[in-house]
Amino acid sequence: MREKGSPSAPKGLKKSTFISYTVFVAKKAYNKTGLTKKSIMHEKILIQGEPTLDIPIDEYPGGIGIICFQITVLPNKNDKETNESKDEKEAKQEDSALSEA
Repeated sequence: MREKGSPSAPKGLKKSTFISYTVFVAKKAYNKTGLTKKSIMHEKILIQGEPTLDIPIDEYPGGIGIICFQITVLPNKNDKETNESKDEKEAKQEDSALSEA
């Protein structure tokens, strides 16, 4: 995982560069998400955990390690809008069915 720093820094300080993180996730938790090696690059993921620097450097390429306690795949905006429009259609159908009855 990479994160870009702020585009502007306070006067007299250098701009920050990319920060690399390596996230350690248990296989069981990862499998529950349904992510694949291809799909993980296109999904927004919420990771709750804590940073660690105690892992030997050869085990992760990033500058900071994150021990993951919980991982959640966030819904895409397009999926959310589709679900909301479906809910609205269902509500309208229920209203029309009630008015006919």
